[in-house]
Amino acid sequence: MKNLIYLHFLIVLVACSAPMREIKNDRFGKLKNEYQIKETGLKNFPLDSVTTIKPQYMQLLNEETDTPMLSILNKHTNSIYLYNYATSEFIGSIAYEREGPNGILEVAGYYVKNMDSIYIFNRPLLEMDLADSTGIVKQRIALREINSEWSKFYPQYNFCTACPIWMKEPYLILTGLHPFNSTDDWVGTFKYTAYLNMNTNEVSYCHLYPEEIFGDNVNWDDPVYTQVYSVLSSANELIHSFTNSHNLYISPLLSDSSRTVYGGSNQAHAIKSIDWDASRGHTPRELISKHYISSDVYTSILHDPWRHVYYRYMLQGVSNASQRTSVNQKNIVVIVYDENFNYLGESVIGNGKQYHWENSFVSEDGLNVEYNNSEDTDEDFLNLKIFTIEKK
Repeated sequence: MKNLIYLHFLIVLVACSAPMREIKNDRFGKLKNEYQIKETGLKNFPLDSVTTIKPQYMQLLNEETDTPMLSILNKHTNSIYLYNYATSEFIGSIAYEREGPNGILEVAGYYVKNMDSIYIFNRPLLEMDLADSTGIVKQRIALREINSEWSKFYPQYNFCTACPIWMKEPYLILTGLHPFNSTDDWVGTFKYTAYLNMNTNEVSYCHLYPEEIFGDNVNWDDPVYTQVYSVLSSANELIHSFTNSHNLYISPLLSDSSRTVYGGSNQAHAIKSIDWDASRGHTPRELISKHYISSDVYTSILHDPWRHVYYRYMLQGVSNASQRTSVNQKNIVVIVYDENFNYLGESVIGNGKQYHWENSFVSEDGLNVEYNNSEDTDEDFLNLKIFTIEKK
């Protein structure tokens, strides 16, 4: 009888155990750190009374001219603010109505091709709206079919400055995510990137989630793990950075094929999937939060064409994290690779209480990162710290 009870216990235990994946960092502690990130400047952009720090989206315009402009999204007013990047002087704003024939319900990202062609991501309708700087909407381009199950087949998008909309003529490239991860029936079929042909307004979808990360029903059941970060390479390929991989995946444009290169951190430990069997129901939010905060995870990758390097973010796990631990306690590591993906070095620049890494971009000055230390910054300004690389 005791043996039967024990056998029953084992069957229940196995049935309730989640399949696990451990993604090891084979180069942990073995890389030669010869370069470091050094702070070399600070820029302060004045904000009005209806604009807050940590804007959702920014884009550097005219970056290869003598007068680059910084554009900043004001979600409260559905507007895009323009500044002289060199002098921090406010130039003006572009406002969009929320209703009517030129209505855009929510500006949640954009790509300014020029002042007559501004492509705006209208989040509630999941569409790209082609508008101009006077607020006139010229065209609306759907990013999904209208049916009750569209979310199973079309990506959703969480654009930010460090995860922007890219352009490579004639395409706008929108890297998104699969919002659900309850089973692996979508792995190998779901395509997370939209290519919008600006000449024809046709939208095609490419790029698959790697089965070696997401397959076999392992649990990555939250958008923080299915979000993909991308950047255009110096060879005009698309580089994909997955939160839970030490590697980078490189794809030709409009192709589902990819190759991998190592792009990890010398300090990143193995990344484990969430220990929760999806058959028990949705993964508890508290478990997801604790898992993410305690894990070493990767985020954005940015290309610096002036210094011919890539910067990749890694957020260090907080040891002994509890339900009260904030994600802002994770240290922010900037890893530097050359354009051939040779490791150069990495540096901790601070934590999430000091830096809003989501607002990062590269200019001729260097890597720009929003800085928000409440002890020495004024919330009437958007503060950007500038970092460059130097040999140790």
